[in-house]
Amino acid sequence: MPAFQRKRMERCRPVVEALEEIARAHGATASQVALAWVVQFHGETVVAIPGATSVSQAASNAAAGDLRLSGAELARIDELSRAVLRGGLGAGARRRNLG
Repeated sequence: MPAFQRKRMERCRPVVEALEEIARAHGATASQVALAWVVQFHGETVVAIPGATSVSQAASNAAAGDLRLSGAELARIDELSRAVLRGGLGAGARRRNLG
């Protein structure tokens, strides 16, 4: 993997870890949490159009509509994703936001 991609993946790691942690708490997948966040946090201003290559993936995507995230969970994902877009999360910020 080229160094640029490794660095980018490392910057995204806190978001992925938060999605996985929230997913475990809800008995869902990280993908379902991400879809639920898009729909619930952004409301009518964004339309999620997830792809699926199988019936089971389509069913999983549809199940995300039944997932209800708390205000704190929505805010946490938003904060972490915005930090990635701004250019990074240092180790200290990563520890604060994942704890």
